[in-house]
Amino acid sequence: MSVGLGLQLSCRQPSPAAPAGAASESVANRAAPPDRADRLQRPDRTGGVRAGAADSKPQPQPRPLRRCFREDSAQSPPRSLSVLLAQSADRFEQGLRLANQAAATASAALTTGAASGAPAGAADPSPSTLQFEAALACAEEALRVDGRSVEALHNRALALQELGQLELARDAFTRALAIEPDDPETLAGAADLYINRLPPSSELSEIGVEYAHRGSQRLRRGASATDPAKDPPKAKTKERDPGERALLGRLLLLEAQGLNDLGRPQEALQRLDAAIAASDSVQARYERAMALLDLCRFSDARRAFSEVVQREPDDAWAHYNLGLTLEMLGQPAAADKELARAQKLAPRDFPELLPVSPEQFRALVDKEVQALTPEQRADLRRVSLETADLPELGDLTAEDPPLSPTILGLFRGLPLPAEPAPGSEAGKRHGTDGQAARAGTKPEPDCEPRAIVLYRKNLLRAVREKSELIEQIRTTLLHELGHLRGEDDAELRARGLE
Repeated sequence: MSVGLGLQLSCRQPSPAAPAGAASESVANRAAPPDRADRLQRPDRTGGVRAGAADSKPQPQPRPLRRCFREDSAQSPPRSLSVLLAQSADRFEQGLRLANQAAATASAALTTGAASGAPAGAADPSPSTLQFEAALACAEEALRVDGRSVEALHNRALALQELGQLELARDAFTRALAIEPDDPETLAGAADLYINRLPPSSELSEIGVEYAHRGSQRLRRGASATDPAKDPPKAKTKERDPGERALLGRLLLLEAQGLNDLGRPQEALQRLDAAIAASDSVQARYERAMALLDLCRFSDARRAFSEVVQREPDDAWAHYNLGLTLEMLGQPAAADKELARAQKLAPRDFPELLPVSPEQFRALVDKEVQALTPEQRADLRRVSLETADLPELGDLTAEDPPLSPTILGLFRGLPLPAEPAPGSEAGKRHGTDGQAARAGTKPEPDCEPRAIVLYRKNLLRAVREKSELIEQIRTTLLHELGHLRGEDDAELRARGLE
């Protein structure tokens, strides 16, 4: 048996935000799975780091009433619901365009080293923020016209999401789905919020997967009686209009993203094949490559990432994960070239690794061993403590599904047998109460060699400072010692040892 501690850094690339139902073709910057991984924050699929609850933005104070059209006053005749909804959607789309332009400018500035945009700490809101605030005002005015308008609630949720008010966005989606539980576009928006925007957790990913699955089922209902995990017949797919195909592709992609995050890449792969058949997108192909990488199908993953790079030559995350794949295929020169390209394209996401040699890394590990309790050191003497740059394929594929190649550490072997309580009959037989064992009785021998392995390159990629490296070595070591004692991932998670 082998049990690994997974790495959450640098596996996914964020996709730019898009209105519900839109299939984004861009593959901007993104990153990997919550509960197969460590305690690091997981980069989100929108270019930033998904903050934990303590880092979420404070909820806004009640604000003065804002009108959708500035020229309107209290005496103006009310605008129609359709006009307000159209204006809300238009402002939101303008906000997305401005946000994407600003992100592209900032990325180019980082790459070239030139100064970018507004100075840090500028108080004035950005042009995109002003557009999102206008979209929110129009959606809220639409709700004053019709409080049960699902489209208005949906638009309000999207605007709040882009303004960083994730809890309020979640409430708006919840209210919309309480009114119309099977609306596919709202289900897609809610799934994106739970999978890609809210703080990462298995529970939130599972909710997002259910929303996406319900939406894709709703679109497929009546069009195909096949298993929802499989692609509907091509004849049926061709009958759909382009907007419906794009929405189906987006829902299947979101479901696959959630499944990948939950450590279920084989199921994700089925959804992604269907997503590509319904509405081919670069993002779906990227996510498919990620599933292949997690399944340790490295040759297939190399081809899949290469296709993404051909379509999006400046996609840093695709270059980065192609580099990781080539590394696992034993092609270090080609891997270094792709990793260097990713670092040049997105230096903030891919800083240079700390200069820690294998010998220095082993010394750090040995120092952390000395800081363990006497009981923990006694446990560690019953295993072989090893360090390596990267996992071996045999260790990764010893389990089904395989372990991710980005794991930080691994416990190889069977857990230690449970020790009888001192003073019990079993304890007396094995001498665990400090007395001599009865004549003729011996402790049961261990069945197989045990080892704990810590992976230098994966740990270095998970941190940015030496202090973080030391802390992560300690956490990984304690995690694997927990597996040695028979603890599973849920028990270790409860002890803060993810």
